[in-house]
Amino acid sequence: MKLIVNGSGGRMGRALIELIGRRHAGRFEVVCAADPANGGSEPPRYASLRDFGGRADCIIDFSRHDAVFEVFDYAAGTGTPVVEATTGHTAGEEAAILAAARSLPVFHAPNLSLGAALAADLALAAARSLPEAEIDLIETHHDRKTDCPGGTALDLAAKLARTRQDGEVVHGAVRGARNAGSVCVHSVRRGDLIGTHEVIFTTPTQTVRVVHEARDRAAFAEGALAAAQFIVGRRAGIYTMKDLIDNENMFY
Repeated sequence: MKLIVNGSGGRMGRALIELIGRRHAGRFEVVCAADPANGGSEPPRYASLRDFGGRADCIIDFSRHDAVFEVFDYAAGTGTPVVEATTGHTAGEEAAILAAARSLPVFHAPNLSLGAALAADLALAAARSLPEAEIDLIETHHDRKTDCPGGTALDLAAKLARTRQDGEVVHGAVRGARNAGSVCVHSVRRGDLIGTHEVIFTTPTQTVRVVHEARDRAAFAEGALAAAQFIVGRRAGIYTMKDLIDNENMFY
């Protein structure tokens, strides 16, 4: 499969290209590594998607949330499916993604780790099984992450809140009695931590914790490749991690 990696100079772009070279060189080929700071020629590097005139089977976008307009303009012009792996999108950027999905297959997920998706399913099952429990979500990332809370935490908190009557998402600690439907999100930014999400369910008699810890950025790169393999050849529309996990032909 021929891939375009947009944002190839960032941490995730570099991790993805390194993973392909180390484990999947016979399955995937990076034909365009796009980043404004690019130089050199191996793999073929371009400052912008617009500079690439070849053909690719899929775009994996690990750049910035505000690059979606350029990414989807290019994708629409070439008919190329997109794995959109950035977070922190504005309402206008989300609208651009949804508009592109009317004519293209788009894989859109705030977190591409397969383990994180499985942990989220466990957390939602716990929320439904413990309807009286107080829910706290603690998300921890490196101190250079720009969105706070991150996209994974916001997405999971919203889903947890929907399991509660009068559910709401609250950012930070709550003084005094809590609304029974509140999901409290706590954000920590320190060091070079990659990403940990812990959901804590507290009842008068017990505590349940569901934790996912990413120890290597390759976890997200693996999910991006699985998403690319999944989405190529699909009909236009939005696809998520749930679609990928439910797919029996995942290669991971």
